[in-house]
Amino acid sequence: RIKLGDGIIGKAAVKKLPFSRTQVRKDNMDLSRLERDLLGFGDFICLPVAYRNSLFGILILSEFADAHLVKDDEMRILSILSHQASIAINTSIMYGKLQDRYLATLEVLASALEAKSKNTKGHSQRVSFYCREFSKSLSLSGNEVEMLERACGVHDIGKITVPEGILEK
Repeated sequence: RIKLGDGIIGKAAVKKLPFSRTQVRKDNMDLSRLERDLLGFGDFICLPVAYRNSLFGILILSEFADAHLVKDDEMRILSILSHQASIAINTSIMYGKLQDRYLATLEVLASALEAKSKNTKGHSQRVSFYCREFSKSLSLSGNEVEMLERACGVHDIGKITVPEGILEK
């Protein structure tokens, strides 16, 4: 691991700018021993994988053929691909956060349902438990079992709008 700001790779991460050995030589910069071991002797490209203020990592392409020098158009194309990768990573992270919030909302709804009807306390959890056990016997995938279990947790959600007097009859 290279820390942010340490060496040329660390500086590229902080500045979120791509660079190659050609640029390092042109700017009279020195590579650390770790960077020399990592990047080898041929030309290389270091591309930050960053989206807005989030840095996900540095993509390093090295060990090019001896005579190959990275051209500006290659750097531009790879920078675009790196940016597309960062968008995909960010989208995946945001989707995960959205899913977590959705699941938290389901849990709150199930809790509200449990609080509304005292004589059916634990009913939703029991239905979820039996659904999980039954779905295992159907050889469903883990994802399918999880979806069914969550759906069972809120299967009585319509009761939230029913007056307590009617529910207790």
